[in-house]
Amino acid sequence: MIIETLKGRLSDAAFAGLAVDYADIAWHDAHRKIARLTTRNGLELGLRLSEELSHRGLRQDDVLYADDAAAVAVNIVPCACIAVCPASREGLVKLCYEIGNRHAPFFYDESGAGFLLPYDAPMFALLEKLGHVPRPLTARLMPEKRISNTHAHTHTHTH
Repeated sequence: MIIETLKGRLSDAAFAGLAVDYADIAWHDAHRKIARLTTRNGLELGLRLSEELSHRGLRQDDVLYADDAAAVAVNIVPCACIAVCPASREGLVKLCYEIGNRHAPFFYDESGAGFLLPYDAPMFALLEKLGHVPRPLTARLMPEKRISNTHAHTHTHTH
């Protein structure tokens, strides 16, 4: 089955009472335009998303397919993360500079009190060196909470 559009969100009234099957995806696959997924119940799906939908990204509980009995929804799999909450404005500025300089993915924490990054030992050490108190934890990195937009590019310099 090829999926090209979303049917809504699990919280929509249209899906109340339906059995739910989940397609588990990693946070870094939420923006894939073309993908093959297998749900927990073994249903195979092909994604062929529009540029607009690919840019928006798949989100937790987006419904990919539904019929009279069941719905297939997205589940963003929790992963190892680093949580950090700068103690000062200066700390926030340094944090943002260093994260941006490394083109690292950067997310708002669900609570709104801090920030999340995918776990990376060198980044953890850098945050400690900068005077932050990073905490390792497992969390969902949600596309709609992403701050940075990493992309591949080259730097050219004219001398």
